[in-house]
Amino acid sequence: MARDKSEKHFKVLFLDVGLVVRAQQLPRDIFFQKEITFQNKGALVEQFVGQELLAIQENNEPAKLNFWQRDKRGSQAEVDYVIAMKGDIFPIEVKSGHSHWLKSLKILMGERKLSVGVRVSEQPLNFSDSILSVPLYMIHELPRLLTSIKA
Repeated sequence: MARDKSEKHFKVLFLDVGLVVRAQQLPRDIFFQKEITFQNKGALVEQFVGQELLAIQENNEPAKLNFWQRDKRGSQAEVDYVIAMKGDIFPIEVKSGHSHWLKSLKILMGERKLSVGVRVSEQPLNFSDSILSVPLYMIHELPRLLTSIKA
């Protein structure tokens, strides 16, 4: 389960992406389609990223995920995940399509003066304008990638 700092809001993470597919009553062959285009693609991708982030956390610490949400009138924003790694905080925005909008991520980075943000998407590996773009298949490399950027 991912929580915001106040713990009033939370996101439920299933044990497995397959359970999300079943709960949403999606067809079983959804993952074998060349182009997954359906309404709940974002939920599946966010679920997958959450599972991977839990898997890469340090073994000596309890598994924990957070997210950030701002409910200011006229200026709402949400970042999918916020993780702490080796004393630094990294916001992570998950993009399921080809969207390049990172408004919420940039708002959080500016407000909290965070030097690096992460976009997980179908885009190739790239580091530009303080944003590390990581393809879905490389999430397990985040600790190494973030360490090399911060060094």
